[in-house]
Amino acid sequence: MTTEPIEPIEPTELQCHCSKCGVIFVRHSQLKGHSKEYHSAKVTVNYPYSAAPTVVYRREDGTFPCICGGSYATSSSFRRHVKKNICQGAQRADSSSLYSSNDDEIEATEDENPDGDDIESTLDMVDARLPQTLKCPAASTLEPLEQSHRSYEHAILHACGVMHLSQDEAKRHIKFIDALDLKPIALIDQDGNEENCLVSNEVIERLSSTHSNFSFHEVNPTKKRKISSTDELDADTPQQGIHLDASLSYVIDSSPYAHTLQSETYIELNSEICELLNTDWLMGPQLRYFCAQVFAGAILLESETGQAMLVNSIEVYGRTISQDVHRERYIFKDETLRASSLPPVDSIYPNVCVSYAMYAKNRSLVIGTKTFGGYITSGVMLNGKSMPEIGPSFSQFVLTKHLARNIKIYINKKSFEDAQIIANNRESKQLYGFAILSQLRNLRSLFHCPSTYIMCRATSRLMNDHPTRPYTIFTYADSDKVPLDSDARVASELFQTVALAVLDGGYQGTLEKNDVLRLRKRCEEGEIYDCLQNILDLYLMVDDCSSISILGNRALNLQLTNCADLLWPSLAIANEAVVQAIADTLEKASVFDTV
Repeated sequence: MTTEPIEPIEPTELQCHCSKCGVIFVRHSQLKGHSKEYHSAKVTVNYPYSAAPTVVYRREDGTFPCICGGSYATSSSFRRHVKKNICQGAQRADSSSLYSSNDDEIEATEDENPDGDDIESTLDMVDARLPQTLKCPAASTLEPLEQSHRSYEHAILHACGVMHLSQDEAKRHIKFIDALDLKPIALIDQDGNEENCLVSNEVIERLSSTHSNFSFHEVNPTKKRKISSTDELDADTPQQGIHLDASLSYVIDSSPYAHTLQSETYIELNSEICELLNTDWLMGPQLRYFCAQVFAGAILLESETGQAMLVNSIEVYGRTISQDVHRERYIFKDETLRASSLPPVDSIYPNVCVSYAMYAKNRSLVIGTKTFGGYITSGVMLNGKSMPEIGPSFSQFVLTKHLARNIKIYINKKSFEDAQIIANNRESKQLYGFAILSQLRNLRSLFHCPSTYIMCRATSRLMNDHPTRPYTIFTYADSDKVPLDSDARVASELFQTVALAVLDGGYQGTLEKNDVLRLRKRCEEGEIYDCLQNILDLYLMVDDCSSISILGNRALNLQLTNCADLLWPSLAIANEAVVQAIADTLEKASVFDTV
């Protein structure tokens, strides 16, 4: 995914920089605000109805420590922590070296109520605080899809061993069996597995009368029908009563990967899960990771056409700029809102729908809610054997506006259990402990913004290994197919260095000059070499310092954006090997399961 490029900052505009951390600013007002937030020595917090109404907190080792054990880099984040009932311990303002209430360190405030009225008595009793806990349904309370018995039509196809046929060919087989006056029966074993065979009505009667303990049942059509002659067996002849709408069990049974999928348990979306998927991330910042994990390994099914896709990888984006600078942008053209991934009011799930959305000139397949858009980055079709696809565009999953609204979504139960753990932990900031860089979304700009580095790119259990995860600018350097001396590999290593610095230090994370020098030495003269040289020039603008900040550094972002654009074509080539690896993994897993 890409975003609009940032306008380059002319050298004459770089009028000021922070002498303490090296961040470059265009205006002095920006520098002043930055210094107050990140370099102020103390912060004052007012408690109007406390025994110690005004308390000064001191910065130690670059952060404001709290008696509860937390520490905060900015004065505003610390003030919110101690004032919004997040930290009850700090609000008590007990005696500690962290606190001070000396008159010479605080600004005294006068009582501005000359009438002497009790201000507190005028306040109403409404509690405006929102609950801090989320209602996440336990996976054990959700009913997985039962192994439903096959329909009359699907039982005939299964008995004939032709589940893989097209709908026209399948209908021809069904008409032929009808003409022979054979009926399918279902044989059920102790584990609930179903096998089908075709018998005459006489055999069904004998089985029913002589084998009372034999576990079988007759499969009946939804509507009575009869073919009077073999002349009507032509595939083009319409046949009333034949229903081949695809169910999940039919899709799995007829899939080339049936044995792999049959070992998994799936849950259809319900109102409880949809409500959680639409919960505002302001109420639970961990929900961005929950939403990504829920759909890893999900199956999208359009029953009318029988199209079904297994979601291998997905990355989520917030709806608003305050939540995610890489959000989907809503553009009005001729006073009409351009098509987006926002769910329509008539979708089959409350505020959840699958659609196509245009993003950065790509037609992306998206699972949309009110809170986020989940962009599918890797998937494989289940209705027939075809090569997997890696996004952003998918050509095999064909949707119309009508079909998109009726797509059913079945999530993998194990993925939901993993997502539940994330939802119940407010401190969650990643999906799993391994492959950290692979959890970063594949982006091309705004590297000076914190939301660029949130780890909400999820991969299904079956495909969550190094060879089968699509490469991004952060993981391209890990490809075995890329030469060690490749300039593109060097560019990816630069993004790895930047990402790890931010993930480790946040706003304090810096890009070391020695690291850039080391990478430049490995490059031949060319466009990527020039990007690295331009980054080195930034150090000269800050008194030839040895490190520069990453977050908030627009000048550095400009060079990283250019570098990402140069690296982008190499990703498509590397991901060709990933497509083959996904196909091989599915093939081997299915073969292994049949042994």
